[in-house]
Amino acid sequence: MNAAVLGLSKGEIDARFDAIAAFADIGDFIEQPVKTYSSGMFVRLAFAVNVGSDPEVMIVDEALAVGDMNFQAKCMTALRRIQERGATVLFVSHDIGAIKSLCSRCIYLERGTIKSFGAAGDVAEHYVREMREEMNANHAKYSACQVSNASSVDSSSPAVSDIYKETFKTSEEFQKRVASFRYGTGEARITYAELLDENGDNIVSADFDQSVLIKIYFECSPDSHISSNYYILDDKKNLIIGAGPRQLGLPLIASANKRRIVVTYRTRLPLQEGIYSIQLQLTRPIVHDETAEFLDVIDDAIVFRMGRRSGGRLWTKVFLPNSMEVECL
Repeated sequence: MNAAVLGLSKGEIDARFDAIAAFADIGDFIEQPVKTYSSGMFVRLAFAVNVGSDPEVMIVDEALAVGDMNFQAKCMTALRRIQERGATVLFVSHDIGAIKSLCSRCIYLERGTIKSFGAAGDVAEHYVREMREEMNANHAKYSACQVSNASSVDSSSPAVSDIYKETFKTSEEFQKRVASFRYGTGEARITYAELLDENGDNIVSADFDQSVLIKIYFECSPDSHISSNYYILDDKKNLIIGAGPRQLGLPLIASANKRRIVVTYRTRLPLQEGIYSIQLQLTRPIVHDETAEFLDVIDDAIVFRMGRRSGGRLWTKVFLPNSMEVECL
């Protein structure tokens, strides 16, 4: 009946029945009345029927929240194939990763009002920013009655070397450029950031798997323990690689009023060719690995281009060393 409403003839429905049933994958329930289905089974069958109808426009409203990971992966593949055929997908979701991966344009709605419209990655990051600012506001409002795990940080966090006072950098040009891309409480503030090669030269274009330094300069006002993090994002604003003290098994940074700190990360860039940006974060953990207060966050703090890998082009975003064995039996 649903397929008929979508415009399929009896012959087309019969021809596609097995494929639709296989996609829905609800077993013997396919022979049972729909009124006996759970909400999840209903959505799975509805999604399968819509995909099987070869739509010109498909509207998907949080449907991927239903089902196990295999069904969700199958849905994403089906939606991409619909797009490749030239059809339009209107995808409604709170899943930021799925939006960045699937969509080219995005509308951010709040209470029925359009808050922003544009490239999917940019709008998704706008949403993330608003959610983080809301978390900051809630933390400030309820901090008196919250129990923070930040006190569990090792108080023996190493002091910052005085050598940083000699090498500390600030830049008015940097501050102006990132002004519209930053947010946070302001209790710590990034004054400058650099992407450098091993010789200390600035990088605009990087070679595949090049060893690089990411230097973050910031000032602190609170006496606290701070995490200084970086994340490298692709042109769709998907997080590709990144690190912070917790991921490296290191203590948080012991800050003090008006202390100036330089954090240097040494990493490699085993990335596919293209344009990438670096997001910088200064955070104060509330519950480790769960929630944090965002003191300063800068999107697009650094933008750079990755060159193509020689000796075999990459078809994935990241390439890690592999081994391969071949046996002829």
